[in-house]
Amino acid sequence: MPTKTISIVIPVYNEEAVLRKNILEIFDFSEKNLANYDWQVIISDNNSNDRTGLIAKELVEISGRIKYFFLPEKGKGLGVIRAWQAHPAEINIFMDADLATDIEDLPKLVALIEEGHDIVIGSRHLRGSEVSRPFARKITSHVLAFLLRLYFGIEVHDTACGFKGVNQKVLNEIVPAIRNMSWTFDTELILLCQREGLKIKEITVAWKEYCLNGRKSRGSIWEIAKNYLGEFRRLKNSLKNK
Repeated sequence: MPTKTISIVIPVYNEEAVLRKNILEIFDFSEKNLANYDWQVIISDNNSNDRTGLIAKELVEISGRIKYFFLPEKGKGLGVIRAWQAHPAEINIFMDADLATDIEDLPKLVALIEEGHDIVIGSRHLRGSEVSRPFARKITSHVLAFLLRLYFGIEVHDTACGFKGVNQKVLNEIVPAIRNMSWTFDTELILLCQREGLKIKEITVAWKEYCLNGRKSRGSIWEIAKNYLGEFRRLKNSLKNK
């Protein structure tokens, strides 16, 4: 049987502190655990202004399986979507650069897409997930997730975890319809998949908050909540126009 292809996109913006260590961790893990696949790791750079680009180019020299994709614009969604489209595969994954989600959960995500699910979503809110984060952030995350389900009628418990995978059907038919290119792009992705009746699967994960993982927080909890609610409104308007 032909070897299936996997693209693992890592969206980055000013990640010089963790990039080399974490990309090598993903690379080493994939070599050992995805040996039956034709896989590649794509560093998708949203116009970083630190040493992220230089480090990424050094990593590319290590193996042809590591790619560097640069965008002059900012936007997490833009970084993931454009990199997926530039390096399409049968299984398309994205993971946050801080590796907050334990990489040990990667084979489980791949296997579920192989079994026929269209989109597989890491969820910090499912019973059985092991989550380490400050109490205030945990409560805020649950409240925002509840409001999202209330506001949109979404059936998924956690849309914001930076650990998701989609098959070719979603890449070709759903991803081009996404209009939200910010860090809530994956909420729109899930909503569009749900609207089309596609097979959605949430999985438990082991997850560690980035501020506990050697990476500095980039915003207060209140700023994040305010921005998230603003994105809800923009997303609602975007979906109305479809």
